Amino acid sequence: MAADRIHTIDHEGEHFSVRGPAVAPRSPQGRPVIARIAERGTFDAVFLADGPELPGSAVNQPWNSLEPTVLLTAIGSVVERIGLIGTISTTFNDPYNIARRFAAVDHVTHGRVALNFVTTQNPESAANFGLSTLPARPRHRGRV
Repeated sequence: MAADRIHTIDHEGEHFSVRGPAVAPRSPQGRPVIARIAERGTFDAVFLADGPELPGSAVNQPWNSLEPTVLLTAIGSVVERIGLIGTISTTFNDPYNIARRFAAVDHVTHGRVALNFVTTQNPESAANFGLSTLPARPRHRGRV
């Protein structure tokens, strides 16, 4: 794959318009639809950004709180060639668990998964893990 031919979908699918039945692009049902369209358009990969915090409007926007390996597995079941890239926070995930989850997706999708490692910077994430603040940087830097 030539570097000048890499095409991806942004994680929110904002620039897509789908003809036919209405499907919310960020919904669990919409993401596979967008991935199929991207694959037909010869895109190379679908990228899912992630953050371990719940948005203030989680009831109205649950798409932002869905775990990426689950979504990538769902997407991978309806496409054949497109790459699947997921983001994972090294702040709140241990290396073994990251490796186990993404190895499962990689196996199910026949080697089409890739990882985007990030450290969590949103302080709202800490509460989801029983903490009042984010861990000090040295604790999670270089974990994976």
